[in-house]
Amino acid sequence: MTSVTTPRTHGRALTGALATLGLSVGMLMTAGASPAGAATWPTPNGSEGVSSTISVSGTKDYGMKRLYGTGALGSGSQNEDQGPILELADGAVLKNVILGAPAADGVH
Repeated sequence: MTSVTTPRTHGRALTGALATLGLSVGMLMTAGASPAGAATWPTPNGSEGVSSTISVSGTKDYGMKRLYGTGALGSGSQNEDQGPILELADGAVLKNVILGAPAADGVH
């Protein structure tokens, strides 16, 4: 029995081959790119321990200060009842802050 190859089969094979080539070229091009883990982290301009949640309204610029939890906010607990380091009011704007470890429940 002989098989008959149709133009449609050739088209599918060509499409598959081109897709594979495109993926291979894409992988080669990204192989030289820097990994996301190599991003530069901001340098803190001082640190401040926070033992109770800070309420923020309006605009607050911390000037690249690092905030980290102490006391109840510094236990490193994964409990759902742990408070945040910062709690923003509706419409509040937070700028230039670094959350360090332990970061409690972060920002709400």
